[in-house]
Amino acid sequence: MTNAASSLPTLRRQTDLKEKGKASRMSGVRIKDVAKLAGVSTATVSHVINKTRYVSDETKRRVLGAIEIVGYTPNIHARNLASGRSQTLGLIISDITNPFFPDLVKSIQQRALELGYDVIVLNTNYEPERDARMYSVCWNCKFVE
Repeated sequence: MTNAASSLPTLRRQTDLKEKGKASRMSGVRIKDVAKLAGVSTATVSHVINKTRYVSDETKRRVLGAIEIVGYTPNIHARNLASGRSQTLGLIISDITNPFFPDLVKSIQQRALELGYDVIVLNTNYEPERDARMYSVCWNCKFVE
């Protein structure tokens, strides 16, 4: 990674980013910070991250080096909002203490993970109000239907 980092033309800005507190706050590092450090557009950073378009090897190295330097991680909520869906399944269980459910939940979760999904388990405790609320949570969070 040393070669990629040393080839960044704007490495001096790393100090500026840290001084402003942007690189030190995990949630504060944004795609535009990566783009600025790498000397590219935010669209190019997005294409490198998502592998949606061709980006030259040199540009890719600069972007990946900038990502490593500032500690950027994509915001999953923003990604879900943009795509209109998530890779999360909402599993609503009537009673998590029922001995029938643990093995079922374990099997569902195992298969979901194999397919690239996460599973959120919600317990209603046989309460209709909670049941309706859990469906609402799943819908509002854009869990896979």
